[in-house]
Amino acid sequence: MYDVVVAGAGPVGMTLGLDLAWRGVTALVVDPREGPVGYPRCNNVAARTMEHYRRLGIADQIRRAGLPPGHPTDVVYRVRYGGPEYCRFSYPPSREVLDGSWKSDFWPTAEPNHKVNQLHFEPILEERLGELAGIDLLRGVRLEGYHQLDDHVEVDLLEKATGRRTREQARYIVGCDGGSSTVRRAMGVSLVGDTALNHHQYSMYVRSRELAASSPDRVWMALVRNHEGTYTVIAVDGVETFLIHVALPADQPDKPVDQSEVLSRIVGGPVEFEILADTRWAGQAIVAERYRDRRAFLAGDAAHLWTPYAGFGMNTGIGDAIDLSWKVWAVLNGWAPDSLLDSYEIERRPIGERVARAIISGFKQSRELLRVGPICADDTPEGREERRRIGELITAQDRSQFDCTGLNFGIDYADSPIVWPDGSKPPPFEIGSYTPSTTPGCRLPHLWLRDGRALYDVLGPGFTLLVLGAGAGAGIGGIIDAAARRGLPLEVVTVDEPGAADLLSAPLLLVRPDQHVSWRGDHLPDAGTLLDRVTGVEACPGEWKTVASSISSTVG
Repeated sequence: MYDVVVAGAGPVGMTLGLDLAWRGVTALVVDPREGPVGYPRCNNVAARTMEHYRRLGIADQIRRAGLPPGHPTDVVYRVRYGGPEYCRFSYPPSREVLDGSWKSDFWPTAEPNHKVNQLHFEPILEERLGELAGIDLLRGVRLEGYHQLDDHVEVDLLEKATGRRTREQARYIVGCDGGSSTVRRAMGVSLVGDTALNHHQYSMYVRSRELAASSPDRVWMALVRNHEGTYTVIAVDGVETFLIHVALPADQPDKPVDQSEVLSRIVGGPVEFEILADTRWAGQAIVAERYRDRRAFLAGDAAHLWTPYAGFGMNTGIGDAIDLSWKVWAVLNGWAPDSLLDSYEIERRPIGERVARAIISGFKQSRELLRVGPICADDTPEGREERRRIGELITAQDRSQFDCTGLNFGIDYADSPIVWPDGSKPPPFEIGSYTPSTTPGCRLPHLWLRDGRALYDVLGPGFTLLVLGAGAGAGIGGIIDAAARRGLPLEVVTVDEPGAADLLSAPLLLVRPDQHVSWRGDHLPDAGTLLDRVTGVEACPGEWKTVASSISSTVG
């Protein structure tokens, strides 16, 4: 019997499998696809996701994938792909991050986001899965359904090539199986929110050396805005392949697309190209009514669907996976009760709703920037002034989807019943800004240590008690003993770096396995009471349902 069956081998499902295996939890990952994704999808691995991949030992490998190491990762708004600019947002090539030369006060992390298409990083996740013990990946296998029993689930599988049906048993099942999730349907759960953003797109994956040569410099993403249309051009391999999004009229979502005309409008003249694949899609912002039904859980697109906007969907789904993984690990290893798993929905569903609202707001702002006049292409004082005006407007309204430090680092669980509140409030959430905080529930701020490691690098796989200076460690023996009696993994780390006291705000901090702060203070409270709180012993399930309903809200 497996501990967990994961339905879906996309980035969310495979990251969940990797994190479970890293913690010693056995898992079976199944997917009806015969191999990794064959169409370019998510193009950005967020900084917070890269922090998780750093812990799992694959961040550098992912950072070497995709664009060539020296390829610029700038985002530029232009009249044509190689034409006059409205504005530009500059970011480092992967080489500067890998060699340690990149530094940024704006991005407070050891792992900034990485511009890489899912085509290139998903195989890395699969390769790593194959190297770990305790986890199996079955491709070409479709989840047909499951049955919940008192202490396990029975999972029905279909091998597509042979028609052979099998049944597996597991303690839990997690649906990471996309927007049409079989697990979600079996749970009887609906997606609610805004299903009609009037945002329709045609996307095509193309190969064109002429398109690449039409620009005077290399960029990661060019957002082309001219009087003929609105187009987004994303470099996939940095040489000749591109993903192109074409905005379609809201009242004509099925309008035929002349691909040659699209490329001509992007470049300003005819170019040779080859279509590798294409698709149509509509934007939405919807979230599952529930994330848990007894031994079944939802994560990723199975739990929330929204229009592609800065890669929020995949990266939020990976956040789901990390939150759920350590809690399943805790319950299976006996140092937390089953009620801890209720905190998964309590913590993550409001995040799904928060991101959905942010996407709706950001999308509506972006939509106002779509229309420009022919004057923008003119090499005249009037044309230059109009481009400057529009560039300022774009910078003010649209930059946050790329410089989304708040979305990466400002997610908090301050209202969660498994953190110990101290009366303080977390900083207000904004997509494009972040204020480091150790208010219980917040992500532990990043700090470089004297030896060149990041603070995250010295945290344990379970809970970590951070002690700021040797003098603050007096009286911590009680929690060490209490954790040992429960079998709860706890490591003690002393930090005496300059500036640590101001950044971390308290002499003692208890950090969760997912790098969020559980408690902070000058002196430890009763050890048993504290550990009861942070592992879900303190509140009964009925009380938790009240908490869940009080922090939930409607998307739209």
